[in-house]
Amino acid sequence: MAHITVLDIAREANVSPSTAARAINNSSYVSEDKRRAIDDAVKKLGYIPNQVAKGLRNNRTNIIGYILTADFNPFFRMIGEALDAACGKNGYRLLNVSTPNDPKKLDDMVRELVGHMVEGIIFSGMTGVSVDIVEEVRKMGVPVVMIERPHNLSGIDKIYIDNEEGSCLATGYIRSMGHKQIAFIGAEPKQQIEKQRYEGFVKTMDRYGITLEPDYVVFCENYSVESGYKAVKKLLSNCRVRPTCIYVASDVLACGSMQYLYEMDMRIPDDISIVGYDNTLTEVLSPPISTVGLPFSDIGEAAIEMIIERREKKRTTSKSLTLSPNLVIRNSVKKL
Repeated sequence: MAHITVLDIAREANVSPSTAARAINNSSYVSEDKRRAIDDAVKKLGYIPNQVAKGLRNNRTNIIGYILTADFNPFFRMIGEALDAACGKNGYRLLNVSTPNDPKKLDDMVRELVGHMVEGIIFSGMTGVSVDIVEEVRKMGVPVVMIERPHNLSGIDKIYIDNEEGSCLATGYIRSMGHKQIAFIGAEPKQQIEKQRYEGFVKTMDRYGITLEPDYVVFCENYSVESGYKAVKKLLSNCRVRPTCIYVASDVLACGSMQYLYEMDMRIPDDISIVGYDNTLTEVLSPPISTVGLPFSDIGEAAIEMIIERREKKRTTSKSLTLSPNLVIRNSVKKL
């Protein structure tokens, strides 16, 4: 198919090329009759503006890159949706890039985004992107925002979630429902996020004077349904007294945990209660389970705002922001 240009639109609408360009770009006044003729020509010929050429002329593309690994985790999808919504509100478009967690491929992907003249790059999750490439991009003048797991770099913007507070909310709610025999399932506390989730649980148990049984704590190697399944199986096999409630510090892990509980003919919340974390999957489970909700919309809006501030020279120093989670109560915790 031949590429339709502004000249083709101008001939079809019987106007000058400059008038057609003004109407298409909405850059200055064009009479209603001519604008209508130009709009009809655009529809008839199927004209699509060349955004790359426009970006080269203006040195702006209004495209923001979002890098995430191809590992299944709905957390990244929710952040991507929030970023996309925030981009739309501000006249930007989001370019999602999904790639295996391979350092070499990730670095190449970052350089490719820079080559496409993105206005900024956002990272989230456990990406293996190197510190060197992030520093390289920053020195090129491309704004960088890292969500949840930022590298220890200066000059980039960072968004955190108060995961300790989230676990305090979940554990406090479980105790308020009368539970004292509370178990914990979560990822190995090797990184800050996992440490915070576990520490919030431990601190809240201590605040209520509840002794934490060693058999009531099971750590998983990764965030997967299979890991959650194996974890609750190990928990119930090893503990002397079955807990009345399990706090699972990830909705993905909670899905696996519930799968095993169903296989054991254990009903939620009649036989055992459960609370999740991040509110990415628990609403569609049966029954929908209580969880810690993360401020995805706030994350998206804050990240895009940070990039716009940098692009428009409203701020030159780096910024760090910590957002608070909230408790989402459904019907998965039995009142004792």
